Amino acid sequence: MKAFILIISIFMFAYTTNASERLYIKNIKIKGLHLCSQKELLFLLGIDKESSIDKKELSKGVKRAFRKEIFEDIILDYDYNKSLMEVIIKERTFIKKIKIKGNVKLSDSYIKRGLIFKEGDIFRKELLIKAEDKLKKYLKLSGFPNANVKIYIIPSEKSYLELIVNIIEGNPAIIKSILLPRWLKNKIDIQKGDIFNIKEIEKTLIKLRKYLFSIGYYNATVGPVVFHKGILEIPVSVGNKYEIIFKGNHALSSFFLKKRLKAFIETSFFEDTDIKNIVEFFVQKLKDIYKKKGFIFVQIAPVIQKYKVHMKKVKIVFFISEGKKVLVKKISFINTTISEKKLKEVMILKENEVFNPDVLVTDKKNILSLYRGLGYLDMKIIKLKKEIEENKVYITFVIEEGKRYKIKDIFVKGNKYFSKDKIIKTFKRNKTTYWYNEIDIFDGRKRVLKLYRKNGFLDADLKIKTETIENNIKIYINICEGKQYKFGKTIIKGNIHTSSEVILRELNYSEGDILNIELLSKLTNKLYQTGLFKSINITLINSDNHQSKKDVMIELVEANRGIVEFSVGYSEYEHFRTAVSLSYKNLWGMNRKTKLKFELSGIKKRLIFNYTEPYFSDLNFILRGNLIAEKRAERNVDTGEIRYKIKKYTANLMLEKKIKENLQATFTYEFSVMKTYDIKKDIILSEKDKGYLSISSITPAILYDIRDNPFNPHNGLLVGASVKLASTAFAGETDFLKLNLFGNIYKAISNRVVIALSIKGGIAQGYGNTEHLPIVERFFLGGRNSVRGFSQDSLGPKGEDGTPIGGNAFFQGNAEIRTEIGKGFGIVFFIDSGEVWKKIKDIGMPLRYTAGIGIRYFTPVGPLRIDYGHKIDKKEHETAGEFHFSIGHAF
Repeated sequence: MKAFILIISIFMFAYTTNASERLYIKNIKIKGLHLCSQKELLFLLGIDKESSIDKKELSKGVKRAFRKEIFEDIILDYDYNKSLMEVIIKERTFIKKIKIKGNVKLSDSYIKRGLIFKEGDIFRKELLIKAEDKLKKYLKLSGFPNANVKIYIIPSEKSYLELIVNIIEGNPAIIKSILLPRWLKNKIDIQKGDIFNIKEIEKTLIKLRKYLFSIGYYNATVGPVVFHKGILEIPVSVGNKYEIIFKGNHALSSFFLKKRLKAFIETSFFEDTDIKNIVEFFVQKLKDIYKKKGFIFVQIAPVIQKYKVHMKKVKIVFFISEGKKVLVKKISFINTTISEKKLKEVMILKENEVFNPDVLVTDKKNILSLYRGLGYLDMKIIKLKKEIEENKVYITFVIEEGKRYKIKDIFVKGNKYFSKDKIIKTFKRNKTTYWYNEIDIFDGRKRVLKLYRKNGFLDADLKIKTETIENNIKIYINICEGKQYKFGKTIIKGNIHTSSEVILRELNYSEGDILNIELLSKLTNKLYQTGLFKSINITLINSDNHQSKKDVMIELVEANRGIVEFSVGYSEYEHFRTAVSLSYKNLWGMNRKTKLKFELSGIKKRLIFNYTEPYFSDLNFILRGNLIAEKRAERNVDTGEIRYKIKKYTANLMLEKKIKENLQATFTYEFSVMKTYDIKKDIILSEKDKGYLSISSITPAILYDIRDNPFNPHNGLLVGASVKLASTAFAGETDFLKLNLFGNIYKAISNRVVIALSIKGGIAQGYGNTEHLPIVERFFLGGRNSVRGFSQDSLGPKGEDGTPIGGNAFFQGNAEIRTEIGKGFGIVFFIDSGEVWKKIKDIGMPLRYTAGIGIRYFTPVGPLRIDYGHKIDKKEHETAGEFHFSIGHAF
């Protein structure tokens, strides 16, 4: 006999049953669940097979499940005889897709912006008529006054539906002619034949007002527009015109001053109509311009002259007395025990640079902050002298340092979880001597609070009092630790297309762990790195089941799953190149990714299919698989002559494992079949260098990366090694062993200068029946990413006719000084070295060296670059150097 059926109302459940009674659950049946897994639902409810639960706890579990906002109703039906809990779910309906039909002139994305329904939203049928009416108004404002809208509901999967938005645009309101002064027509984006779009018209009116003010009309009016029978009339009254004239200026040209004023006008001042306000504004800006250039005695007298009164024109004449340009000759300090060098370092004003008195206010604050940071709490600048002789200023700070205060003792009260020594050590940041400074005290307080909050004391608070005895200060820290919290349940909301399992496996904590608040920010970064979400918000909420626990609410907004990418480029070796790729992430809601890419350049065609399984096996390996078909030609850059051609078909599988935060290991199996043809004779070393050849290999590799930015590193280290073993035992046709090593180091020596160093090396050797390495496995050097100054692959052993044949060993060294000069540009100075040896036994022969300079333009995916490398030890018949074009740093 069934004891009760609960249609979830928490009130009913809590007050019509015995709240202390526990239900033993032997079996569980779940009906109607589609939007999350059974495992996740049971986790939120807090129930499992062969377990018991208090009815009150079950009520709270249901409340927790409702926080996902995907359930309309939850019904619990418990059978005492069978100890069976039946969970009946009624889910909300979500909009999976919105399709626009019938539109001809307006794009789908434009129409969707006017729709109150969005993909992924909960569908509310009562809003359907409102959505249609709102979209009609939106289309009318967009120039389609007779548009009609009808929205149809198409059931999709369970708990999902599709909306079909059927649009009848009707005849658009076309602009047949525009009534506007001819001299202004080329200043607007609207043209004859365009659709009458109110929003675009409003933008045009603002643009015209800005333009008129920028050319000297200070009280112009534009609009409101009149549209009738296809005629768009834009009334314009230009109002009064002003003309700016400068007199007396010599150091700064009139052209420069007008250009600077125009920049101010175009940003914030175009709507002012009072000529007096405009002139006052101009005077202040002109004074600022002159002061920044060191002309501190500049005087500006504006005169407004009316002329051509019938044409409403005025001249604004600025009579300028520039005075002399003043430089800072000497900065001195009196009565200071701190070195002048240290004091000058915190100042903005510098000796032998222009003097701007406005900057002195900031410099005084900086000096005061320095003193107080060193414990001089009573320090005063009792006098600031500015002595000007001709065009030079002598600045003298007369200082009264006062006592230097030192922290003598720190007393801690109220601490139970951490020892006094631990708190003092954290507060002082391991300093042995500690001069009193309010900023340091504030920072110390933050550090102690951070320590507590990392250990679950979210409500911890610190009060600090001080006591001064002569020049010693005693600090009293009174701690209110509060309650220590632990992690409760994790509730995931907003993941319509993504399985909750994907999010849960990224968690860096477990239920019951001490609540470390810092782990949540790290979790946010990990979830963003999946590429599945465009918005992530993680908050803590009170646990319904336990007062000392906090549940974690993860609210997500999913990103687009399909991506189309197109790129074009140019390099000195491949010439023009292009690539098109189609990718889809989150296959089956499990963050599995697939990508199809086609590459085309002057020397190759390549088709790549890629699949990525982000969590392969319980050991959390990443599994990547690739199928590649390519056809390419290896060409001599200087002569354009083809050295050989290759058709190659490759399949590989790679297992990737993150060992530590910055340490990664991979293991790759690869099988490739290639045909090498049209080969120059000197390159052929064995019969395996021509015709078909299959290579089957395994490659373990390891990578250590602590760079601060992978595209444009300023600090850090990148080190890696790999060993490739090819064998006929793996069903291939050749046997060889190949080792590669590399290491890059980056060090910023200032905000704009980075030193980058790189070394690379490799050896390879055939074994068994393989005496010579296949062409595609030999080492070659020369080109944009190795030894610049040599053309692609041209450094190393050559045949009788001078064709590079590659080798079994190589070494490469690179050094760069990377500078940023502003506006996104940089200059690089480099020295490269390297050599390829035909046999391993030849290692030791002299290296070749090149040096050069390059220009960089920085982009989000790395710098565009042009390099010129010059051969330091040029040999007969060699070019002096080479230009290289590419994207990304050389290393």
